[in-house]
Amino acid sequence: MSIKIHESKINIDDLSGFGGIEATKVDLAKIPIEAQPNKYIKNAYSPKDYGTIKAVDVKLASDGGRLFVNLSFADSETPNSEFQDSVAVFFPGLNGASETPVTIGSLDAPVLLWQWKNRTELQKNLSQSKDLESFGPGVFIPNANPSSIKVEANGELTGGIWNVVISGDLAAVEKSKKI
Repeated sequence: MSIKIHESKINIDDLSGFGGIEATKVDLAKIPIEAQPNKYIKNAYSPKDYGTIKAVDVKLASDGGRLFVNLSFADSETPNSEFQDSVAVFFPGLNGASETPVTIGSLDAPVLLWQWKNRTELQKNLSQSKDLESFGPGVFIPNANPSSIKVEANGELTGGIWNVVISGDLAAVEKSKKI
């Protein structure tokens, strides 16, 4: 599947900035329970239906320096009692590996991951965005590239639909060619 990157100046605080760009529907797949590294997750979620968001609408834009990723998806029908709403995009193949497993990277083939996380009232002073390297589910470290443009994110829930924009350094992810 291919998604066109539109040339546009996007303001991260204006979630309507992607209005004229057509969305591409991307089907999602959950990380298999047996690939989860955490025993708690394996035990708590193996009998449950997790990963219930089945698709996301994606729009891409760039101002030449930043890549802007707009993600729209239905909120889960199950209230969040354990984990906050969040979404991430990851970029495989940055270290020369052509394929990355469905497990969000591995020790041999880490991926760059940009994340947005909804913050509760108690967490309102924490950043909504994270710029990470991922070595598999639950194995994340801050991105070690000090020259990378800061990742920013913003999101809102309206009428049961999340609208999220995540933005970061276009040069840092251009060679990936995959999201």
